[in-house]
Amino acid sequence: TAWQAVVGAALTQGKDFGRGTLGAGQKVNVEFVSANPTGPMHVGHTRGAVVGDALASLLAFAGWDVTREYYINDGGAQVNVLARSAYERYREANGLTPEIREGLYPGDYLVPVGVALKDRYGAALAPRESRTPLPVGGEVLIKVRHCGVCHSDLHLADGYFDLGGGKHLDIREGRTLPFILGHEIEGTVAAAGPQAQDVTPGHAYAVYPWIGCGTCAACRSGNEPCCDTPRQIGINVDGGYSSHVLVPDSRYLLDIHGIDPPLAGALMCSGLTAFSALKKLAVQAQNGPILIVGLGGVGLMALEFAKTLFHRAPLVADIDAGKRRMALKRGAAVAYDPADPGARQAIMSETGGVPGAVDFAGSQGSFVFANAALRKGGRLVVAGLLGGSFQMPIPMLPLRAVTIGGSLAGSLEDARMMMDLVRSGVVEAPPIERRPLAEANQALADLKAGRVQGRIVLTP
Repeated sequence: TAWQAVVGAALTQGKDFGRGTLGAGQKVNVEFVSANPTGPMHVGHTRGAVVGDALASLLAFAGWDVTREYYINDGGAQVNVLARSAYERYREANGLTPEIREGLYPGDYLVPVGVALKDRYGAALAPRESRTPLPVGGEVLIKVRHCGVCHSDLHLADGYFDLGGGKHLDIREGRTLPFILGHEIEGTVAAAGPQAQDVTPGHAYAVYPWIGCGTCAACRSGNEPCCDTPRQIGINVDGGYSSHVLVPDSRYLLDIHGIDPPLAGALMCSGLTAFSALKKLAVQAQNGPILIVGLGGVGLMALEFAKTLFHRAPLVADIDAGKRRMALKRGAAVAYDPADPGARQAIMSETGGVPGAVDFAGSQGSFVFANAALRKGGRLVVAGLLGGSFQMPIPMLPLRAVTIGGSLAGSLEDARMMMDLVRSGVVEAPPIERRPLAEANQALADLKAGRVQGRIVLTP
């Protein structure tokens, strides 16, 4: 019978039974355990080894010239080489010359990976060379000397704001990639269009970035940050992470005489946001100390402005102990940890609730803390954009008679008033760290991780 014939052949041929010539003259490489970048070997690798070794044996039995390739745990070295190799192809896709050094993967198979990574939201910033624009009409070309790194740059790079509950506000529309970030700009006049007025070549200015259409109701009233069709520098049009930036009109240039240049640029967002938000609490500040929640670059500027505008030291709060200590050294009345369950009760016991608060973090936790610290009839201004959501029983709004509102940057007139205040010498500058523009990615990473006290300013 058939099975007896098979058994007989197996007994006769022994270990050569079933050997074939299907793959004769052909080579094949079987990689059956790859590098493990995350930790010790586990059972999944063992199973992979068994299957891979068995497959290699079968191919060899069918005539192929088989080599076996496998890796033990290499601590992520292979994955690191792959990432570095892919990054060089990413640079190539963005018009730069790749540096495929010895030890990296030179094959063209990573070229499509670089193309896929090119100019997408969430990717690392990449250097790019482009032609310097020429100003026309009333435009002014500014040679950038300093550009502050703002938390909003993180959201712009990601392409969304976090709305909480897994929801995102998509902000990619109307912004063509590649795009240049940076809206806290200080620099000198490199060139000006023929209609530009009152500008001096080589003179230093801070650039007001919150530019609107100029014709809508918000713009006509001087509230350009609330324009529905804005042309905000570094937000809607190319910004200051660059050697030059084009400003549409000289009216948006503010003389920095008497102000340290790195600070002058940072004032255009961190300073202006703080100044404008505090102005909204001018009435409330007459009835007691206000509360500042969030002590990043904006919060520290608010601390300085509050001491001067309201003639009393504010209360402050931040989850970072180092930032709380810094705020106390700079004149805060009391510093609270919002994560401390007793912090809110301490505020109520000591003040009866604050008449006004500004949330410069803009997270669910910071909002809840600031709102809970208000006294009856108090006002909360939210200026931070970290993201999240909140819930509140509607009857509590009239029962507590509280007011909750937002604040977005500040008007050009606010900017002029703020610059005059800083120029007067009564405001202490926050800590400023200068870094070269080439370190923009690391600066953003440090900001995201909460490792920055004060402001990072990039220098091209």
